[in-house]
Amino acid sequence: MFAGVLLTGSVGCPGQGDLGVYTDTDVQQSGSGSGPSSGSTASDSSPSTGSPDDAPSTGASTGGSTGEPVTTESTTAGESTGLETTSEDGTTGDGSTTGDVPPLQCLEPDPSLLSYPVVYFDPWPGGDALDQEFDGDCTLIDATEDSQLRFKFDCDSTTAMIDLVVAPEDFGVALQLDQTYRLRWVARAQPWASDWWFTLSTVDPAPTLLLAGMETQELLPAGMPDFFAPLALAHDGSECGQATDCDDPWDPLLVEMSQGGPTVPLTHKTRADVGDYRVVVNLAGRFRDLHAMARECLEWTDPVPQGFIMMMIHRGD
Repeated sequence: MFAGVLLTGSVGCPGQGDLGVYTDTDVQQSGSGSGPSSGSTASDSSPSTGSPDDAPSTGASTGGSTGEPVTTESTTAGESTGLETTSEDGTTGDGSTTGDVPPLQCLEPDPSLLSYPVVYFDPWPGGDALDQEFDGDCTLIDATEDSQLRFKFDCDSTTAMIDLVVAPEDFGVALQLDQTYRLRWVARAQPWASDWWFTLSTVDPAPTLLLAGMETQELLPAGMPDFFAPLALAHDGSECGQATDCDDPWDPLLVEMSQGGPTVPLTHKTRADVGDYRVVVNLAGRFRDLHAMARECLEWTDPVPQGFIMMMIHRGD
C-alpha cells in the first residue's frame, strides 16, 4: 500500500581528494601535527530524522562507506545470505569433506545503503527520563510519504510516530489505516545518549511481528533476549574487517540472525533475507580513530564506541 523512498545522497569528506582513505602504508602520526581538528562528534554526521530535539538518540553516524570486509572461501554461496552450503554429514556442494561446519562469511557491503527508523512520542512515555518503556495497542490514523515514510498512531495516552527511510524494494508491509497494532518501545540511558529498540506487531488473530528496529550501542535490551522474536540476534564481538575511510570510521561488526532456521551473517551496510524478514543494516560498527593514523581524517572528539542501526521488515509474502 505504501512505497518507501531511498535517499541517494552520499556523505563526502570535503576537500580530501584521495587523501581520505587510510592504508597500512601510511606513516603513523604523533600529536596533532598539521592535521585538521574539526571538533566534530559522532552526532555531526547522523541522519536528520525530523524528530523533536529531546528524542532519544545514540548519535551514531550512519553515512559513508565501509572498510574492506574479510571473507572466507566458500564453495556454494547463496546470494542473499552469503552462507556456504554444507550438508549435515559435513560435505560441501561438490561432495568434498569439510570436517567442521564452515565459518560464516561476511556479506559484501553496499556503501550507498542509507536506511534507518526513527520512533518518537507526544508526549514521551517516560517524560524527561532517558529510561523509557511503552507497550500498548495503537491505531494507525495517518500515513504519509515524502522523503521518508511516516506512520502516525493513536495510542490513547500518547501519539506515536514511526519514520522510515527505506528503499521501496525493502518495504513489503501493507499497514492499514484504522487498524490496531501492538507497539513496544524500550529506551535505556547511556553516557552519550539513549539506546532504543521497538517492535510493531499485529494484534489479531495471532501476533505477527511486522516491523522492528533499533538505534543502539547494544544489540538487545538487557534481560530481554527474545525482544525481536521470532527473530534471534547475536553478536560475539567478531569483526568483518577494519575501517579505512575517514568518512566512515567504523570497523564492521558481524551480527548473526535467524528465524528458527539457518543463521544469516550481516554486517555494516548490508541487507539480506532472514526467514520471513528483510533485514537492512545501516550501521553495525565499532569506532576506529583513523585520525591517529592519517592526519587527513578529521578528529572526532566524543565518538560513540560502537553502534547498531537496523530494521527488520516482514516481507509480506
